[in-house]
Amino acid sequence: MLARSVDRWAILVLCALYVAAASYIATSKPYWLDETTTVGMASLPKVADLFAYLVEGREPHPPLPFLLIRLSIALFGSSELSARLPSILAFFGAMVATYHFLRLRLPAPSAIAGAVLLAVGPAGYYATEARGYALLLCGGACAALAWQRRSHAGLAAGLALAISAHYYAVMLAPAFVAATLVRDRRASLPTLTAIGAGFAPLLLYMPLIRAALANGLSSWQYNPDNIARPSFDQLIQMALGIFARLTIPLLFLAFAAIYQRRRPIAPIPGLNLAEKVLAMGLLMLPFVLLALSKATVGAFFARYVIVWHLGVSFAAAATLAIRCPRPVLQWAFVFSCLVGPLCWSSLYLPKPGPAAELTNAWPNLSLPANLPLVHADALEFGTVWHYAPPEIRQRLVYLHDRSESRLTRDPVPEHAIQLATSVFPYRTEPYADFVRSRAGFLMLSTGDLLREWLPHRLRAEGYRLETLLTLPRHTLYRVSPPSPAAD
Repeated sequence: MLARSVDRWAILVLCALYVAAASYIATSKPYWLDETTTVGMASLPKVADLFAYLVEGREPHPPLPFLLIRLSIALFGSSELSARLPSILAFFGAMVATYHFLRLRLPAPSAIAGAVLLAVGPAGYYATEARGYALLLCGGACAALAWQRRSHAGLAAGLALAISAHYYAVMLAPAFVAATLVRDRRASLPTLTAIGAGFAPLLLYMPLIRAALANGLSSWQYNPDNIARPSFDQLIQMALGIFARLTIPLLFLAFAAIYQRRRPIAPIPGLNLAEKVLAMGLLMLPFVLLALSKATVGAFFARYVIVWHLGVSFAAAATLAIRCPRPVLQWAFVFSCLVGPLCWSSLYLPKPGPAAELTNAWPNLSLPANLPLVHADALEFGTVWHYAPPEIRQRLVYLHDRSESRLTRDPVPEHAIQLATSVFPYRTEPYADFVRSRAGFLMLSTGDLLREWLPHRLRAEGYRLETLLTLPRHTLYRVSPPSPAAD
């Protein structure tokens, strides 16, 4: 009875910590480029406008995340918290499903540890992002739980949620099919039918996918040396991300396992063979994404395969239960998962970026009158525009040149700005037309050479850049055309 009471109180405390931390982070970090586009799409006057945007291939994601964010904004108003609320709830749902999946086989502390690992690992970042990745994780976790409990309707619903959050959820199919065949080869037809039904919405999304490949995703093909080029280095970075955030619990698990070998006690059964196959299939998803990315869009981002973190949680929790069967050690492991967020909060709390710096600086930023303000960093432009006061926003402009941006290692932000002009009244102008018609202008630069081609080109063409203001992450220049003598 005492153990059950401890379990309940621990769950309540951890839930309260999650809600408090997620709410604080969601309200304290500004949107970044992808989120500004998402919120803009969700805030379009009509749902038909949203679907028209998707049909044009301007956004390579399914409609469900935008519809949920639209609903949240309609209910709770336009704010960072309301836009991120669907992700906060979806991530919490993924943690609950993970706990119940593990609790069927493992002691409560180990099951809680698996759920906590999701939140404190790299996947936890997407609990407070206004995109569809937390929904993808929730769909995968709910599908795993329904598969384990042999709920065919739940399995189909979970997979449908996942594929409606992100098209790359199709990668879940091999893991669930393999686990099903291992579990009940002779009686697998109902489960395989449910898996097929779960991915059926993909047929409805095919026109959107084709349009996205031709438009919204085409920019990755321009530069074979792009920043997200699929390579095994990406897999190494994913592994390093796990160890960076989970160093203490993983070290604790290793040392506790070694210690317990010297004091053997009755072992605790772990996951069964089929569940181990499912966990292994989830752990293999980064390799599947690597191959799929090379064959399709040519871009690899760890967030596309966020569901692989379920495999990490399943494997770590099962190892904890088997190697550390004493409840006190399992609870110690849970506490070790919280040491990082409590002691090294800088790893988890949002870091102020260039856009956040300008958001705070706008009221005190004295700019020369009647000069347009060019922002040179494509990735930051959308966020800077979103948070700029009206008097600054009407002066903000981005200069575009597709041939120039294709040479940068991150060509997508400039492409995304041009696609989003039907969502936001961004002011974008062709580089050559703008500089030819101006006697001078102001330019904000972050100095990021991966994305900023404008300062280098201006200097190469003889324009004079006079430094007016230096902030920690921005430099404000006054740009003047080449002098006649230079010609």
